[in-house]
Amino acid sequence: MVAASRLFSKYWIWVIVAIAISWGSIMLFFTGKSKEARIFDDIDEADSELTDLEANSIAQGLMKEFGGLGGSSGNEVIRLLGTVSLSGFKKIYKHFGKVRRDDILGGEGGWLFGNPERDLIYWLRAELSAREQSELRRANPILPI
Repeated sequence: MVAASRLFSKYWIWVIVAIAISWGSIMLFFTGKSKEARIFDDIDEADSELTDLEANSIAQGLMKEFGGLGGSSGNEVIRLLGTVSLSGFKKIYKHFGKVRRDDILGGEGGWLFGNPERDLIYWLRAELSAREQSELRRANPILPI
């Protein structure tokens, strides 16, 4: 027991590094597409009522709405997403891409604190209150939020 204690006290930094690398490897192995993103695998974008330009415009409008410190207005998000089909939402989702979100202050950013890039579904859940999410679900029940 004493020998193990001495060994750990001498090489404690290497033990922590080994644990961190192991944990990172395990997380990398088990993480892939989010469950929400996998629902799009069977959806054909060609069935969308939106053009690429319209989908990009909506994605940019959502990013503009999510930006800043004050949070977002659920009314504007509902206006943008309230009538789109699932294939249209997939197109918007792809145009939105993954954007770093500052989980402390909200809005775009967070690179300083190492926040990961987040997809549109995460942004919707993080920016909208529970009441606004239920209003969006009521307006468009097919959206995966």
